Amino acid sequence: MGMIGLYLGFSSALGLFIWYARRRSAGRISWLVPAVYALLIYLPISLYLARFFAWSMQLRLGVLAAGGLLWVTIALLFPRLPPPLRSPLFGRQYLSLTMLIVASWCLTYWLRDQEPSLLVLGLAACTASLSALRDALPKYEMPA
Repeated sequence: MGMIGLYLGFSSALGLFIWYARRRSAGRISWLVPAVYALLIYLPISLYLARFFAWSMQLRLGVLAAGGLLWVTIALLFPRLPPPLRSPLFGRQYLSLTMLIVASWCLTYWLRDQEPSLLVLGLAACTASLSALRDALPKYEMPA
């Protein structure tokens, strides 16, 4: 569940980078960010998921297809998406929930295996989740 959420988040980011590059008039330099992101982050993650044999072939193809459809949709139709989906608040809430899923997975397996890398990754994901949640919650001022 956490890997699917992360992959869809990476797909959304790629679509957003492409949308920004398409609307800028800076020329070829504006395509540098989506190209580097696609080659160094998105493509390796996609290849990893394509060869993730713990999942069935149908699930792997479904996740890859959903990710591809998501970045193409965002790259072409970002201004037409509903305003709540375009808000930075939604992105922070999505990140917080995804990191919480990753943290719970890591910490659950750490309790069983006592593997230090799972503890480090789980604590890092927990910290990222709390940081994103802090920015995603509405600000509340204490009455004087």
